[in-house]
Amino acid sequence: MTKSIIKEIEIKTGVNSNYLENTLTTDITVLESIFDLIDNSIDAARDHLISKNFERDIYGLPVDYSGYKIIIRLGKKSISVLDNCLGMDESTLSLHAFRTADTSSHKYGIGHYGLGLKRALLKFGRQFSMSSDNGSIAFKMHFDSEMISGDKKLMAAAYSSSGHRKTLFVVSEVKSNIQYEIQSQSWFENAIKVLKIRYAAYTAKGLRISISNSYFGACARANGNLPTIRKNSKFTPISKPVKVEGVDVYIDSGVHGKYYFPAEDGYSLAMNKTLTDEFGLYFICNDRVIVSSSTANEHGWKTKWHSEYNGFICIVRFVSEDPQKMPWNTLKTALKTDGRLFVQVRDELQPIADLYRQSVKKLYSTTALKNPLSSGVNGGNSNESVSLRKNDELVATSIRAGDGKQKPFPSAGKNQQMHPKNWDTVLPVEFPHSADPVLNGFIIEAINLRCDVAPCASAILLRAILESSLRQFVKKSKNFEAVKNHFYSSSEGEKKNHSEAQRAIQGIDLVMMLAWISDERVAINIFGIEEKPRLWLASKKAKMHTKKLNGIVHGLDLMDTSQIQTIRNEIYLLLKFCVEKSLTN
Repeated sequence: MTKSIIKEIEIKTGVNSNYLENTLTTDITVLESIFDLIDNSIDAARDHLISKNFERDIYGLPVDYSGYKIIIRLGKKSISVLDNCLGMDESTLSLHAFRTADTSSHKYGIGHYGLGLKRALLKFGRQFSMSSDNGSIAFKMHFDSEMISGDKKLMAAAYSSSGHRKTLFVVSEVKSNIQYEIQSQSWFENAIKVLKIRYAAYTAKGLRISISNSYFGACARANGNLPTIRKNSKFTPISKPVKVEGVDVYIDSGVHGKYYFPAEDGYSLAMNKTLTDEFGLYFICNDRVIVSSSTANEHGWKTKWHSEYNGFICIVRFVSEDPQKMPWNTLKTALKTDGRLFVQVRDELQPIADLYRQSVKKLYSTTALKNPLSSGVNGGNSNESVSLRKNDELVATSIRAGDGKQKPFPSAGKNQQMHPKNWDTVLPVEFPHSADPVLNGFIIEAINLRCDVAPCASAILLRAILESSLRQFVKKSKNFEAVKNHFYSSSEGEKKNHSEAQRAIQGIDLVMMLAWISDERVAINIFGIEEKPRLWLASKKAKMHTKKLNGIVHGLDLMDTSQIQTIRNEIYLLLKFCVEKSLTN
């Protein structure tokens, strides 16, 4: 027998407002909450720029934020953040501004309304007000913590626009623990320091961020700058763009812009000591600095810091229109170091750091500094003095790399050091460096290895540089398939009788590359009419010497100093051409 219903009761669902507030705010600091509001303002500024015809930097991001301002005021009873970046339209305010789970729709965004905005406001206090004007329409509203913690509706009043863009959030009834924290002068000074780091890329582009504290009448600008990379050092800066899972990644590394080695013009021990906290790895997502000057294992630094790394900086930039692809945590204060994107990038970093250590140790060693042409590498340094031997007398020549001007060198006939026959080492010190870390390591050793001391080792190293430089050139000039097709059109290739599947997986080797580049039909297109005769001859010589070099590598032959110097002199122009072209292609 069916029982009759006595009554029906209503069962509440959803999330308790206190639980949501505690969950959102427990692990976030006051300063991180301020970051959330600044990030939203910057996203608004970028949206405004994108809506116009804006100029991009080399990473595809806006180059100029001049005119945009963000003002943070920390009062005794209130906290406010004001910007003139864009202002909200009706759709943004009604559908996105306070929805917790919505993902960011900002191109190249660094923040998001909803989670970030709610989290910051709930962290600070109980009572809030907002006014926003996008130049077309203005909105104002007052609300409290319960309204944005639960499912209650918020109401905003619309007004006629003043014609000026602005968004202002004010928190009143600031929580006592927040008041206690922000009235500390040491907290305020640290806040300024961190703001300068986090938003250095934006403030360097003209964005103005200021913060004031009424507890002790202090006001400061967050004017930060990322370390620059020296262009006039002996170590060639390395720039390596890669694309991982739809994200553009740019890895730039080299010598800190203000760091100079002993015996360089501009060297200052006092200055270098002030820079020690700036060395290491930097990670930036859509211009937002996430990690600065790190030497942590989790970020890809696999060894202990050594003084031979001094001056080293490596800046890794992640750029994507979709901010959800960024490898940061929800607070944007750390990286997701176990994600596929970051893991792939991380493995690139230690070899770059080790190459730096290996390179500067040799380039700035006592021997390198005494080398008459050591300052000629990569343009040298401003106002360096170069000594050139003229018979038994020294001719001093001053090079000014800063303005690109220099006094003439002595004529080639008088400058004996410039002739290949006078190079004691496998390669001269002015030989160009490569962006490829392996090839560059070979080049650095070749610059320091004397042919008369180790002729067989010199031959092995020269052969490695020949193959590696050719491979880099073929790769950068997109001629990989051309080399394979040239091989299969030759009698040697036809003998292989390879199927299409076998041809598809066939790689290329030194013999194949030299056969291709020494073909006169190829040479005219690769080298150009003017340079073709000398470079074609160097290619044919390299092809001729390959058997001898391979014999040394395989332990079937020996080589004396005269032989290795002859081979080096005859193929030098080809080596130089391949390395230089692989840097520009």
